[in-house]
Amino acid sequence: MNAKLKPCPLCGSRPNSFTDRKNNTKVCCSNLRCTLNDWFIYDDAWNKRPVEDMLLEALKALTAWAEHNVLYSQLKPPYWDIINNARTVIAEVEGDNKSQVPPEPVQSGE
Repeated sequence: MNAKLKPCPLCGSRPNSFTDRKNNTKVCCSNLRCTLNDWFIYDDAWNKRPVEDMLLEALKALTAWAEHNVLYSQLKPPYWDIINNARTVIAEVEGDNKSQVPPEPVQSGE
């Protein structure tokens, strides 16, 4: 697997990776105090985060719902701050790390 390795799921430290004799990439945590420092996990298993993935999908759905409802209502800017914060979190989790958040849509009739 050539994907970028995620931080340690337990402590957030950077991962260490190496290739074994069978040409498999294995990963462990770089933090000597972390439980996963002594465990060697295949790289594709290291990046699997089912709960994180589920929460990300729920946040995306909620953000889309909020954008739709704010766009077609009379709700004002404080709600856009919440939506923009959610967009930033989604970008960070997906690894986009884009500092620029898409501009809020222009509401008709303003």
